[in-house]
Amino acid sequence: MTLTLTLTLTLTLTLTLTLLTLAQLVDLNTRCFFAQYLASQWVSIRLDVLGALVILGATLLPVISTHTGARVSLGLVGLAISNPSPKPSPTPSPNPNPNPEQVGLAISNSLEVCQFLKHATRMTLELEKSFSGVERLVEYAESLPREPSDGAPLPALNWPTAGEIGHITNPSPNPNPNPNPNPNPNPNP
Repeated sequence: MTLTLTLTLTLTLTLTLTLLTLAQLVDLNTRCFFAQYLASQWVSIRLDVLGALVILGATLLPVISTHTGARVSLGLVGLAISNPSPKPSPTPSPNPNPNPEQVGLAISNSLEVCQFLKHATRMTLELEKSFSGVERLVEYAESLPREPSDGAPLPALNWPTAGEIGHITNPSPNPNPNPNPNPNPNPNP
């Protein structure tokens, strides 16, 4: 009973120490991934703020245009407000209010800007990580000393010059110093 209890406690203690050691090794291994995750979240928050500002601009420009009478120009880049000219033109000007369909299209496109920024940033970072491996291979190929192509020179005749290798006298295949080949000391079975 005591032996079983001792064995159980020993195994439990060994398992606990092994699990603690493994947990420390996993923590050490995941530190770099945690830092990468934090940096990714930091960039994601900044891109969300930038996308929100674009959406805010796309929604406020038509409202400002409607209330101030300024002309809104819809182009490939987005919305832009221009003040109406102070002198009247001989031809009647079109309605200064923006076209609702174009405003809706501009707002829906600005909603996708945030996703596009995140995707483009993620793909750029993945490409950069891929090229770091190639860069490391090129660095190893160019900076590490190379062996001679005709083979390494032979070692000196008195090699090794440092350290000790003992000389063996009377080598035998039997590691037992007892010259009796019979391990049983009792001659009668």
